[in-house]
Amino acid sequence: MLLVLRPVRPVLAVALAAALLAPGRSHAQTYTWSVTTGGSWTSSPNWGSPPNLYPHNLNDTAIFSSTGNSTPKTVTLDAAIGIRAVQFAAGQTGTVIITPGSGGSLTLTNSNGAPTSVTVDAASGDHAITANLTLAGPTDHTWNIGAGRTFTVGSVAQAGTGATLGITKTGTGILLLNGNAGSIGTVNVTAGTLGGSGTAPAVSVAAGAFVTAGTSAAAPTLTVAGGLTLSGGYQVHLFSTAAGAASRLAVTGGTVNLSSTTDSLRLVLDPGVTVAALRAAGPKSYTVVTTSPGALVGTFNATDFTTAGFQASEWAVVYNDSTGNVTLNFTPVPESTWAVGAAAGGLLAGWGRRRWRRVARV
Repeated sequence: MLLVLRPVRPVLAVALAAALLAPGRSHAQTYTWSVTTGGSWTSSPNWGSPPNLYPHNLNDTAIFSSTGNSTPKTVTLDAAIGIRAVQFAAGQTGTVIITPGSGGSLTLTNSNGAPTSVTVDAASGDHAITANLTLAGPTDHTWNIGAGRTFTVGSVAQAGTGATLGITKTGTGILLLNGNAGSIGTVNVTAGTLGGSGTAPAVSVAAGAFVTAGTSAAAPTLTVAGGLTLSGGYQVHLFSTAAGAASRLAVTGGTVNLSSTTDSLRLVLDPGVTVAALRAAGPKSYTVVTTSPGALVGTFNATDFTTAGFQASEWAVVYNDSTGNVTLNFTPVPESTWAVGAAAGGLLAGWGRRRWRRVARV
């Protein structure tokens, strides 16, 4: 039997090429949210696309950018979505919150040579993903959070059982982990600040970067499941004048290595908290690090309390190796005491200057 191979008809060839190049195939697609309101991720008109075209495959990038648009948006996934990257561009100055909607979830993969899977432009707004988020791909993901911006996520998991995937945080903005991210790889903070009130995995903070904890007096703790290596600094927020209302790092696994810190233990007063009110409330102790007995290694390189308006002598840092706790003890100096002392010093200095002038004129 003779098999005859016929040439592919031109119309068929065009159709085949179109099918191979369609969204969902091998080439990258970029979609930009084109409406000024929120809505469903799976509604293609929201992306300015024909029916059934929206970011949904591992080559796609989703961009939120509407020039001059400060309108907050709630975007509901409404399906299991897997893409390469999400970008909050400069034009989207209003908050974007990506929520599950009708059982939706989001997977970010860097298997196609794009390690940066989250970008928050410095000229954009503060954004959040509250849907379950999964990391996939062969290497750690890079999340670039621009200066002055805050990016908040809830649960973060890892796809599959292969190499552990972590997050490298770049940019000088703030990343808040407010859900359970304890099962992923290390969060390497190369710049900016890591915080939140959820569970982080192992955390490594580079020199010049910072870690903090908690988001309010009601949720003051960030749990670190895999150990903390701190070459940068720790910003302790005082959320209120109540006892215990300060940032707390609860390190439940590994060690707390402070031996290479190059930055200081700092105090930050949240809105409504004043130095005078704290002094009026009297002596207090704030436990700012908890870990296992014997898990504390080293001490903070320096402390920085005066920039918050306190006298350096009002605070003491106590390291307790037997409990694994680091505590800040506050013993207020009455404002009248140091104010009178400062005034007396000023009078003496003034008297000295006047006497010097009289002597100089003789």
